[in-house]
Amino acid sequence: MLFVQPLVIRGTGSGIGNGNGSGFGDGLGDGFGIDWGGRIRKIYNYIIPKYPEGVYKEIDVKLRFAILPDGSVGNITVMKKADSRLEQVSIDALKLWRFEPLSGTQAKNSQTVVITFPFRLE
Repeated sequence: MLFVQPLVIRGTGSGIGNGNGSGFGDGLGDGFGIDWGGRIRKIYNYIIPKYPEGVYKEIDVKLRFAILPDGSVGNITVMKKADSRLEQVSIDALKLWRFEPLSGTQAKNSQTVVITFPFRLE
């Protein structure tokens, strides 16, 4: 399992012509772990779930979900039971994630992925 916290990097580049771009880098620390189960796809939008008010547990929430061909998220199921409030904030956050869509030449199949959100008190 790969534990990462994506970092969106913006910058400018040059070559033949000029342009702007963005990219991803891996970071260590709190974030999430992903078992891609195959092809790694770029993460375009993500939200790390936050503790709901009144919850003070340290636990991992493990979810299985599908990355749909258009890059959206579907079919979210809880794999590792936790506090139901932590499960719900994790599901709500994951619904807003967006991944790299499949190109026109790729088979239009969903990709099953497992993500772990570690909830740790500071």
